Amino acid sequence: MSVVPLRVGAAARQPLRPAPIQFDLSRLIARARHPTPTGIDRVDLAYAEALLGAARPVAFTGRLPGLGQFRFEPRAVARFVAATAARWAHPAPGATPLLHLLPGAGR
Repeated sequence: MSVVPLRVGAAARQPLRPAPIQFDLSRLIARARHPTPTGIDRVDLAYAEALLGAARPVAFTGRLPGLGQFRFEPRAVARFVAATAARWAHPAPGATPLLHLLPGAGR
C-alpha cells in the first residue's frame, strides 16, 4: 500500500517537486586544510562531486567554527570541491587552505 498526498484545486494540476537533497560539507571543510585525505575524506569528496552533477536540487550546507551554519551556492561548492580534489591528488609542500573559495569561510 502506498500513500499519496491529497492535493486539490490548482495544486492538483502542478507536478510534485522533490525536496532538495541536504548535504553537509562541514567535515570536508574542516579536512580540506590537510595535505592528504583519509578514506572518509575521499568518500565525502566523492559524494560532493556526484551531488554537484545530480538532476535533483541539492542544498549544500556547512558549519564554520566561530561563524555558524551556512548554505553555499553550488558554483562555490564546485570550485571548492575541484580545488580540494586537485590539492589532494597532487599535494604541494606548504599548501594553503582552500577555505577562501567558500564565501564566509575565509574570515
